[in-house]
Amino acid sequence: MQYEEINEKTIKISLTFQDLVDHDVKLSDFFTNQS
Repeated sequence: MQYEEINEKTIKISLTFQDLVDHDVKLSDFFTNQS
């Protein structure tokens, strides 16, 4: 995951496919643990 600071209040975030996959896995684990 890359962060690019544009100004004091705006940050551009670039997500890679792997970041999204990792995030999905974490969300899935979270919901599985809640049920």
